Amino acid sequence: MAGIQFRKPDEKCIAALLEKEGYSSAGLILRLAWLAGLLRGEIAALTWKQISFTQKYAVLPDRTIPLPSDLTVYLRNLYILNRGYSDRVLLSDARKEPMAEQSISRIARNVLNQAGEKDVRLVDLRHDYILRQLAEKSISETARISGMTMAALQQHFTVLMEPQEKQREEKTGFFDAEALKEALQREGLSPAGSILRLAWQGGLSAPEIRTLEWDQLDLFSGGTLMLEKEERKLPRELLEYLRKLREKSPRKESHVVLSARSLKPLRADYVPKLAREALVRAGMDGVTLLDLKKDWIRRTTYETPLLKILATDGHLTSAIVAASLGVPQKQAYPMLRDLVKAKKLVRVGARYYDPEVVPPPEQHEEIILRCLREQGSAVRQDLVRLLNIEPRQAYPILRKLIASGKIRLEGNRYYPVQTGAASGDAGVSQTAETPEGEQGDTQRKEEFSA
Repeated sequence: MAGIQFRKPDEKCIAALLEKEGYSSAGLILRLAWLAGLLRGEIAALTWKQISFTQKYAVLPDRTIPLPSDLTVYLRNLYILNRGYSDRVLLSDARKEPMAEQSISRIARNVLNQAGEKDVRLVDLRHDYILRQLAEKSISETARISGMTMAALQQHFTVLMEPQEKQREEKTGFFDAEALKEALQREGLSPAGSILRLAWQGGLSAPEIRTLEWDQLDLFSGGTLMLEKEERKLPRELLEYLRKLREKSPRKESHVVLSARSLKPLRADYVPKLAREALVRAGMDGVTLLDLKKDWIRRTTYETPLLKILATDGHLTSAIVAASLGVPQKQAYPMLRDLVKAKKLVRVGARYYDPEVVPPPEQHEEIILRCLREQGSAVRQDLVRLLNIEPRQAYPILRKLIASGKIRLEGNRYYPVQTGAASGDAGVSQTAETPEGEQGDTQRKEEFSA
């Protein structure tokens, strides 16, 4: 599949164009593509029933898209203007009738040309939206709201990101979970404590936290949280916390999170502000509310199920992940890399292990040499048990140590090489290890060529 042809729109130019076009069909088309990432066909088919002004979502057949506040206000005003004409959101300026897809492309091209963006197409606005999402959200969340697969995003979009955006994408929001747990205990039933818990243990965004009402929660029989088009099972710890919070909250207020003094719903800007202050108090200066939600997404979508498989099978591979989660094998690699970064897994060759069981590769040489110095010699099986890996994974490690002159092989035993030892033994032992070692290398190449 060839790479996409992307022409980046000028942000200031598009913003000025949106201001100029106002509530015209052109203004709406550009907004839905640039601020919500909709395709041409999705813009043409969008109806008012698919939009929630209170929850700030657009519900499409294959995904639910969060709407920015300014776009939500714009759409609410447009609804007031056009609600008597049709259930479709996009209508022609003159006849107030639904528009064909070809007309949408023509209108977008004309206004972009007039604004000086002659090489920018309607689809470029969507692509720019996707790149902005990748700069702020995890790749899995971007896939969910854009309707694209993680593999397609990695193949076609991460290469288009600006260097600083790539760096933000690499910062996956990992943090000290124990420090956060301590912060949650200190914050207790305060608004900040509720915000942090709802983001980290419930996966809610700032707007969802601010608008969350008790009617959306079943705290007893089901233990569930009802969002638009989605019902979530509440984890036990969060469920117990919310029960305590409910007992403390005034019954007349329907919102879950209230200000500490007035006991009224929080303003939109207060949710991230309170979260930020609490995280700073916990010594987690670089962590944001978005990072907490990213961590929830990672844990619920693949970390928790994969670690259960790891506990049963003892190891993971990209093939195991793909088969278990029902995703393409290429999509399994970033998941495994994320878990390695989070220190939930350690990679040895093409396999991934529990870091509590298998030491990281950078420690293998030191462990082997220390064992040989203390015991004088060891057979390969002794070293395999020491590292808790499979025999074929030990071959490249041992060959490397032999080639560097740090150990030697005599018969079936490995010995530490003293200073000044002859290098001839290393050559002999390398040859002896080559056949099975090459087999292991071939398997790894096959694994990563998929």
